[in-house]
Parts: sequence; structure tokens; C-alpha cells
Amino acid sequence: MANKKKLETFIGKSTCGKPIVNGKLVFKLVDSDGIPFTVIDDIIRENNWGFDIVDFIKAIKHSKNYSMQSCVSMLTGHLERNTRLYSMTINAITHVYSKK
Repeated sequence: MANKKKLETFIGKSTCGKPIVNGKLVFKLVDSDGIPFTVIDDIIRENNWGFDIVDFIKAIKHSKNYSMQSCVSMLTGHLERNTRLYSMTINAITHVYSKK
């Protein structure tokens, strides 16, 4: 429940008006606060919120504490059931990591 409260403070609105969680701040919860990404992802899904995955990936890359492979593992471990979303996530990671 405390994790949900933290996430609620990171919500903005997408262009379609859907609540969207800030990716950089989610990364801070994972990296600094030690909250597992799977817990955060479950909360996001349960509440039907969106998630700024590109900003999350950029924060991972910027931190230099995670390799591209660890980023892939973190974000795709639960996506195997949804191949379209898996492909989109891999494409986003590849795009962000290919930029200098």
C-alpha cells in the first residue's frame, strides 16, 4: 500500500487523459528505494495507469549502473505472454541505448 501511495505522487496525464506514471521517478524507486520493478508494474497494471517506459529506460542508461541486458531482463521478464508488447519494449530499449 505504501508503494502505491509513492506511485500516486508520480502520476501525470497522457495526451489522451489517462493517468501516466513518470518513468524517471519509477527508476528512482527501483534504484534508490529498492522496490522491485515487478511490484511497481503490478501496481501500475492493477490501477490501469500508463507508464512512461522511454523515460524509465533513459534513466537506466544514464545511471550507468545497469547494462542494456539488465534493462532488457528487468522490463521483459513478465512480457513473454504478450509478444507485441515485448517487441515494442525491446525496440524502445534498443533505440535509447543506440543514442549517444
